[in-house]
Amino acid sequence: GSNGELKYGLTGDYDSHMIKNTEWGAFTYLSQSKYGKYGNKSFGPLHKAIYINNSYQANVDEQSRTGCSGGAPSASSASCQYTYNTPITGTGASTTGTIYGIYDTSGGKSETVMGNYYNSTLTSGFSSLPARRYYNLYKNTTTSIKGDAMIADGTSGFYNNYYGLSYASSGPWIARGGHSFANLDYGQGPFYYYANDNGAHKAYATRFAIVIW
Repeated sequence: GSNGELKYGLTGDYDSHMIKNTEWGAFTYLSQSKYGKYGNKSFGPLHKAIYINNSYQANVDEQSRTGCSGGAPSASSASCQYTYNTPITGTGASTTGTIYGIYDTSGGKSETVMGNYYNSTLTSGFSSLPARRYYNLYKNTTTSIKGDAMIADGTSGFYNNYYGLSYASSGPWIARGGHSFANLDYGQGPFYYYANDNGAHKAYATRFAIVIW
């Protein structure tokens, strides 16, 4: 579309969309492969988990800053201790452990993805659901789709990341990564998932994918 051409210089045939749950799963698994942080020899066995973005600031609308790191998989201090370009302590917050990885998959703001239960929109603001190719549909909370880094892959609870779908009936959308709330040790990380209502909250964010043909 013209918006992508004007803002981002895209040309030709492309498609932009809010990221699906399986796309979140793809870079989560990449982070734990020989091509990701798991295979990065700069990090020892206790530091293969992605470092937390712990930039929570209470009573501030801009509660989290992108590209921040607490310098470890978990951190009790609520501040942007290291930035994305600080070697090891900062880059450890990316999916590759380098500046070229994907940041903010652990902590920061919870990220709503296009994973939906029961074809329900609820308070999301959608007047209707988008075309089926733009979201993952889940019929129940006991199974998932292979590759989404949830139940089907047996990765629930990896690195002690929190998971829970008990609110799926009232909150049919999936959120990943973790809270931007003050409890920084609440099992945050890329394997974190839970159900929410996808309403407008300052604690939630999302990200987009661009597919170019």
